[in-house]
Amino acid sequence: MVRSPLAHLTRAIPRKSLFKDPLNPYTPRSKRGIKVIRYAPAEFPKGPKKVHEVDWKLIPRAEHKIEWGGYLTMKYIDTHTHLHSTLQQMKDAPSNILDSFTIGAHPYNAAAYDNAVHNSFLKTLHHKQCVALGECGLDYFRTDSSTWPTQREVFIRQLGVAVFLRKPILVYTRDAERDTFSILHDHVPIDHKLHIQSFTGSREFGLKVLRHWPNSTLGITGTITYSGSYHVAEMIEEGEIPLNRMMLGSKSPFIVPKPIYPYIAKTTRPKLKTEKFALGHSGMLPIVAEVVAGLANKALKKDGKWVKDDFLHKMDSILKNSNEVAEKFFGIKV
Repeated sequence: MVRSPLAHLTRAIPRKSLFKDPLNPYTPRSKRGIKVIRYAPAEFPKGPKKVHEVDWKLIPRAEHKIEWGGYLTMKYIDTHTHLHSTLQQMKDAPSNILDSFTIGAHPYNAAAYDNAVHNSFLKTLHHKQCVALGECGLDYFRTDSSTWPTQREVFIRQLGVAVFLRKPILVYTRDAERDTFSILHDHVPIDHKLHIQSFTGSREFGLKVLRHWPNSTLGITGTITYSGSYHVAEMIEEGEIPLNRMMLGSKSPFIVPKPIYPYIAKTTRPKLKTEKFALGHSGMLPIVAEVVAGLANKALKKDGKWVKDDFLHKMDSILKNSNEVAEKFFGIKV
């Protein structure tokens, strides 16, 4: 009897989990009174404005361009951008702009994932221009617990496709680290390419991923400039996230790096006070690289030795490093 390939993709692979209680949802950080970074698509609002918040004025979209001048001397890869959403919000969406792409079902859309969608994913991932599966994963922060079993089922089905076709996997996880790791451990071989998108998780989770999957990487975005991700900055400063295990992404249009405001205040908008960007975009990624460079330089100096300026990391060198990691991870050449 010939087994259907789809049956193979959806079967479970029994292995002993590293966690004591696999697939047993733990209490998310948001339910334990711990401060979390709050960002999500417009259909998942942040809630009422706090009393102390400023009435911000949005910078016109036509003025969202960042002028780098001679400050930036190279091209770079944005490894995490919701491109069409960004261009639509910028009112500038060309019909055909992609040379390569990824495909995946976000946990918000898990309920709509059926056999037809699954088969279309299988067909699309066979295409040489589809370089990875994702983002896919679990979100226990903004979703009702009744959706969690479906999220896990859909996550496992997608992982099966990626493993079967040897495609890199881009993982989204929020307040679901225990289940995310258990599922990945049970369904993804240790030599598979795995990337945690916009990493803001715990130090324990990040280190477990890096140790268990030698070909894994963590995504660093503008969230690193927010207080809720201070621990991620510490991991870079301590050398726990090496430069060859990270890729930079803007997570546009949802994230605006905080240091972009001082930069534009001293360049294009000197009277900047209560204005803010309506959305983030790939043009802000060099600011993230500059922040990472500063943290990586602290790691170089941790041993107390003097380091010549020529050997210190700079914006361009961090962007170049991220490019090299991305080219290797996705199997592309830019």
